[in-house]
Amino acid sequence: MRGKHWFGVIRLAFQCIGVVFGDLGTSHLYVLTSTFSNGIQDPDDILGVLSVIIYSILTITVGKYTFMVLFANNNGD
Repeated sequence: MRGKHWFGVIRLAFQCIGVVFGDLGTSHLYVLTSTFSNGIQDPDDILGVLSVIIYSILTITVGKYTFMVLFANNNGD
């Protein structure tokens, strides 16, 4: 019973991440422009921001759809 409780907590936390960062997945261009509002201080900042955006999109999308497909049950169909 204890393991099911933690699974529920982790599942809800993952769903909350999707709600909070859902805008990142749908409008990453707006996030990119707000990231450099003070200008680019170092060329490495561009690579860092792009990698954060790409990894966020991939992690959230792949994770959500993986869990959705794994837990989808259409009564054996």
